[in-house]
Formats: sequence, structure tokens, C-alpha cells
Amino acid sequence: MEDILECPICGEIFDCVVETPCCHRCYCKECLGEWLEKSQSCPVCRINISIDRCSPNIPFQRLVNDLPIPCPNGCNDKVTRGTLSLHQNSCGLASIECRFGGSQCCVLKLKDWEAHKDVCTFRKVSCAFCKMEIQFNLTGSHENECTEFLIDCTNGCGAKIARSKLKDHIETSCPLHIIPCKFDHFGCQFVAPRSSMPDHEKSSLSEHLDLTLTKYKEIRIKLVASTEETNELKLLCSELKESITFFSKFKPFVIHNPMYDQPVLLPFSLRDQFFSELVVLEAPEGENHKKSCGRILSIKPENTSFFGKFQIPMKPLTVVTNCLIPKAQSFSKTFYYFEVTIESNPGVVGIGLVPKFHSLEGLPGWGEMSYGYHSDGSKYENSRYGTVFGFKFGDKTTVGCGWDQSTKDLFFTLGGNYLGTAFKVNDTMSYFAAVGVTARNTRLIANFGQKKYLFDCNSYQAKKKIESDLLLKPDVCSYGITHEISFPQYYYECRTCLYNVCS
Repeated sequence: MEDILECPICGEIFDCVVETPCCHRCYCKECLGEWLEKSQSCPVCRINISIDRCSPNIPFQRLVNDLPIPCPNGCNDKVTRGTLSLHQNSCGLASIECRFGGSQCCVLKLKDWEAHKDVCTFRKVSCAFCKMEIQFNLTGSHENECTEFLIDCTNGCGAKIARSKLKDHIETSCPLHIIPCKFDHFGCQFVAPRSSMPDHEKSSLSEHLDLTLTKYKEIRIKLVASTEETNELKLLCSELKESITFFSKFKPFVIHNPMYDQPVLLPFSLRDQFFSELVVLEAPEGENHKKSCGRILSIKPENTSFFGKFQIPMKPLTVVTNCLIPKAQSFSKTFYYFEVTIESNPGVVGIGLVPKFHSLEGLPGWGEMSYGYHSDGSKYENSRYGTVFGFKFGDKTTVGCGWDQSTKDLFFTLGGNYLGTAFKVNDTMSYFAAVGVTARNTRLIANFGQKKYLFDCNSYQAKKKIESDLLLKPDVCSYGITHEISFPQYYYECRTCLYNVCS
């Protein structure tokens, strides 16, 4: 029987029986696979086949599984080839590694495992104090770190305290811990173990009372002094309120809200109804010229325009505001801007800044320390000869002039469009806003903030990015603050809000 169940290739009893599709002979699957890898043909009939075309032989496999075989571990149990793998998992003589420590512990027989697992040094045990699972052989080192392990009080009072609660025990209840007297804040210098404090408190009642009375007197003296200081501060606050009420009467009335879509401010006097009229500080020589000056400067607050008729020949004239643009201060380098709309002009018009000593004959930019942009498209500085700067302009156009004291830039705009920086102006001097004309029948309308400018001041501020040390920063964000501030001529936006608004 066993001869029939032997593999023709290896000569041993079949392991996993497979049958060839050609001659229907049986082989071990592993043996036939190795043969076909080398020759790729049947060992008997030499027909080309593959291991995938071979099928299991169930009857032969059942006969093989029923053949008896001795246990490799040496036990006396009856075992067949089909049950050998299951038997090895439960055989008491099978060798296994310790399931706790593995090869670090030992190799033992399966039948000895139940006795070994209770004495294995690698077994898991629960800490009696913190309930954490640890290896048995690490119990000693764990006790040195366990927060709930009971240790002796370091002061030697004999108490057993959990390691995590030792500090609280010493500070609150240990009878041998050295502590100061409860009246140490009043001056008592006595220190002793906690257990001795009740006797000290009973024997030192009189001393503690004297110390308490002395401390009370000191506190009362300080309280009286504080009360007097508080009264002085209240009086000072009252005086400051009266001063604020008094000076608030002199705060000018604002025609145009400076924060409405226009964060760039002019001095209030250039927008106030009492200072809207443009006047000449001094008239040039010549009676006829003096009369013509008077006629050109008839500007009303409600109109803010001027119209003049001049005798021929007419000399160029400069018209200035009655209020100076103040020179830059270290704490108030600000931004100034105004626009002039040309209603009708048969000659040349110039716009710019002139100093106080500038002659009223000529146009802005001709005289010393003056700057101007004329309708011929040229810019002028201290000379009657200009250089090309921008576009020419004529009737029905709006020209603007701006001075940024933080960068010393004097720039001009045309029709609300930025033409660029024309000059670097000395910010240590004061200047007048000025307009110059050369012909009669000239009609101009000036805008010092009475209405919205054509020029987008927000975009300009975003490009220039005014430095933070040039801004007046209040205690809180001031975006939305209107003209009620005592110094409205300063640009009082905080840096963050300025960039957020202009971005």
C-alpha cells in the first residue's frame, strides 16, 4: 500500500498529491513543481505541461492523511499524517519560548508552561500603589519613581506619605516642620516646629497685641497721606476739566468733515468760513496795479471763486491765502493739499507754494524759495525759466498741489491724476498756497476741502506709506474719529488702520 503512495520523483510518501493532465500519474506537488521548472515536460510522457494545469488527487490524499506517523517530540500519542500539525500545537513535549520574556527568559516544554508563568520574572504585575502594569523584575526601580508609593516624612515625624503628597504634608500638617509665627507680618521673629506654635501663641498674647497696635498706627498714617494725595488729584482733575471746557470754546467750526472719504487734512483755517477769502499780504508798487489786485481778490466764502478785470498791459500777479501752511515740526509733519479749477483763462495760470517774503508780482516759482506748475506744462523753481514737467492745461481743468512734509515732496495733479513729485521742499519754512495769473477776465474756483477732491488722497497715502513715527497715535484706534479732536490739523490715523483703509 505504501508503495502505491510513494512519489516517483522523491521516493517518499506523498505530501500534497497532484495529478498530471496527460498521463494521470500522481506526484508530490512540490517535487513536480521543481521538475517542471527545469524540463517543463511530464516526467513520464514528456508532454509539455505546467504546474497550474495539474489538479489535486483527493482519493490518494485521503489515503496519505490516514497513514500513522510517530510524534516528532517523542510522545506516545497516536498521530496520523493529516493530524500531525494540530498535534504539534498541543503536544506536551513540544519546546516553546517563554510567552512573557521570549528568548530573554528560557525555552521550556509546553506541559511546564502553567507552572512557569506564575514564577516568571518577566510576567506582568500591577503596582500595589498606582495600579500601573509593570514587569515583575522592574518592580524595585518602579517603586523609586512611583508617585503613589508610601515613603517616610523627610522631617522624621514618622508618617507614611505618598510621594506626590509629601510637599503638601510638610507645608500643612507635619508637626516637625519649622514655620514662622502667624504674627510675623506684624514683626514677631519667633520660628519653631509646628507642634510648638500653640504654646507660643498662648504665652505671647501681650507681645502680639502690641505689635498689632503698632502696625495699625503705621497703616493709619499711610491711609491719611493717601487720602490727602487723592484729594489733591481730584482737585487737579477738576481744574483740568475746567481748562478743557474753557479752551474748547476756541475750537474752530468745521465745514467739511475731514474723515469723510478724505483722510488727508488741511489746516482748519484754510477751510473755515472765516478764512475762505483769499487776500494779498502786500500790494506791488503802482496805483493801477494796486487797484487791479483789489479787484481780482473778491472771493466770497459761499462762492470760493474770483474774477478780475485788468488794465492792459497787465503784469503777472500772485494771489496767496491769508493763512500760512506751518513749517514741519518733529511732532506734526503732516500733509497739505488744495485744488484750483480754471473756469476761464485767456493767459497763463500757475499754482504752487510761495514763502512770506515772495513778491506778488510774477507767478509762483519765479521768486526765491517759491515753487510752481504753470499751464504751459513746465515746473518753475526760483527762476523764470522752467523745465518740462507735465501736460499743458487750460479752461475747465482742475489742477492740484500737495505738500507731504514727512517726505518733503511737493507734487501736482491734473484732473485728479497724480503727475509725480516735482520738488523737494525745505520743510523748515512756512509757505502760502498761491495761484498766479497773467491775463484779465480770469476766473478760478479754489477748493481747500469744502468739497471732495478729484485727486484720490487714499491711494497716494497707500503708496507713500507714511512712517509710524510721523503719525499721532491715540490710546485707542482712532479711525472714525471726526473733527472733535483738539488738534484736527494732524493726521491722527493709527498705522494699522491707515494701511487697511488704503489697501
